[in-house]
Amino acid sequence: MFLIWKNFCNLLRRLRRLEARAAADSTITYVSSNYLVQDTDSTIVADSSGGSILLTLLPAATIEGKRLTFKRIPSDGNNVDIQTQGGEMIDDSPDYTLVNDWQTVTLRATSTMFIITASAGA
Repeated sequence: MFLIWKNFCNLLRRLRRLEARAAADSTITYVSSNYLVQDTDSTIVADSSGGSILLTLLPAATIEGKRLTFKRIPSDGNNVDIQTQGGEMIDDSPDYTLVNDWQTVTLRATSTMFIITASAGA
């Protein structure tokens, strides 16, 4: 009986963590200046009308499995740069730049790097 109860409690804990992560994955963060991406962020909309913006990612290992989507608005000629820390890479580069109007990119964190899983408007 104890083993069944223990397994039930472990399952309940895992479900609560998944629910919390699902809620966090639905957040939209709006930024208009340099920003350190948080582990609670999911979608970041960068308004570069006031100048270029630098978005700094957390170390990939600390958010392994996390999906992050970035969108650049509006059409103003300013870039939105996404950069890694500590020598990590986004595919084969330490940074990724959103240069086009309404451009988006989705990244997925692995244990050592970020991979581009989708992009539009490039």
